[in-house]
Amino acid sequence: MLLVLVIVLGGAAIYLIAAEEVYEAQADILVTPVPTQDAVLSTVGVITQSVDPSLDVETANQLIDSPSVADRAAKSLGGSETGDSLLSDISVAPIPESNIVTITATGPTAGAAAARANAFAQAAVAERRQAIASNIDALLPELQSELAESEGGEVARTLSNTIATLSAFRASGNATIQVETAASPPSSPSSPRKVLVLVGALIAGLVLGVGAVFAAQVLDPRLRREEQLRSLFNLPILARIPRERSRAGPLAPERLSPMAREAYRTLRAGVAAASPDERGPQSILVGGSGPSEGKSTTAINLAASLALAGHSVILIDADLRRPAIAETLDIGARQGVVSVLLNRTPLAEALEPVPAYTDNLRVLIADKTGADFADLFSLPAAKRLLEEADQLADYVIIDSPPLSDVIDALQLAQHADAVVIVARLGHSRVSRIRELGELLAGNGIRPTGFALLGTPRSERKSYGYYEGEPSRRPRSRLPLTTR
Repeated sequence: MLLVLVIVLGGAAIYLIAAEEVYEAQADILVTPVPTQDAVLSTVGVITQSVDPSLDVETANQLIDSPSVADRAAKSLGGSETGDSLLSDISVAPIPESNIVTITATGPTAGAAAARANAFAQAAVAERRQAIASNIDALLPELQSELAESEGGEVARTLSNTIATLSAFRASGNATIQVETAASPPSSPSSPRKVLVLVGALIAGLVLGVGAVFAAQVLDPRLRREEQLRSLFNLPILARIPRERSRAGPLAPERLSPMAREAYRTLRAGVAAASPDERGPQSILVGGSGPSEGKSTTAINLAASLALAGHSVILIDADLRRPAIAETLDIGARQGVVSVLLNRTPLAEALEPVPAYTDNLRVLIADKTGADFADLFSLPAAKRLLEEADQLADYVIIDSPPLSDVIDALQLAQHADAVVIVARLGHSRVSRIRELGELLAGNGIRPTGFALLGTPRSERKSYGYYEGEPSRRPRSRLPLTTR
């Protein structure tokens, strides 16, 4: 919302800087219809009183707002002004419930706007006076000729009165309109109105910002804040793992920053503290709602952290569709989880030690891949696998495939002592996490809590706790050591 607000206000500021100032000036014309019943005056362009006074003003408005008036005003102004250009800068409108017609002119300066308004008003009066005079001059000879040919009587008297009326009106110079108020140069521009533009931009920015927030929830419903998890689940955040610079697949412990290694120690302690059992959970399944959320990285580093604490740990790669543990830890074996589930190999023989952790960390790799082998986890052999692993190690860490996509490891989750859900800020989708929660709840599984990945990196480096960045050093095969 703040981003949208800044963009809108920035656009308004750029507009105010780039926009040309426009000034407005107004001149008023008073319409004075002639109170006469002589129809001949209306034939020469004189505005006479009608039953509806507003019609008289409308008539005057039409006569004023004309190209001929604009041409006359443009000539009086001189320069590059033309009638067409002047008409585009002039608006003529009657004031309701009055006999005033207002001429509004715009210009680049206050003086230019006032000059245009006054020139147009004066041109309107002059044009009307000239039109009336021309019409009377054209009509008088015809009337005088008819009077000369008449034989007197009533017709002659009527012609004489008409000629006298027209001659008197021409001599008076009455145009039935006159300039009532001349335009004065305005003190400030009418456009752009800086305060109005900024206030409008602020309101528009707030409205658009709020709309953008709702649109982001609908169009891009990714997990952005840990408060979203709290609103969906009554589960703790077991650890907050900072965003790492390298994202090329799962990260082995030696590729993590000191901050991230410390965060996985926090996860180790958080899982133990959340267990009702005094000794903590023995089997821990690490899963997520979708791929590329960091579940394999979390499973590997949780197992490594437990191994460095002196515990014997078995790490099981239960993701038979996209296994990653063997490649990440650079180990290989001929037997793995599929061989054990098919009773082809005993578990103890299929476990592969990780040299960097002596005998504390052993891995059961995914020796076969594919959806057909993934169905093996639905057999009773999966439960026996966990039970046997519990006898061989202090802790069993299971790297599960995304349970929202496939339910290969759902039975493992039902038999595990603890289930840790991995979520990544900016990547995990809230709807998928909600679906995962409903799936687990529907199968009687209550997760222990969340491991939240991708949190902002802390800037605290006091006492040297976070000194150094292993990701910038050559990759080491040595085990991590505590200070």
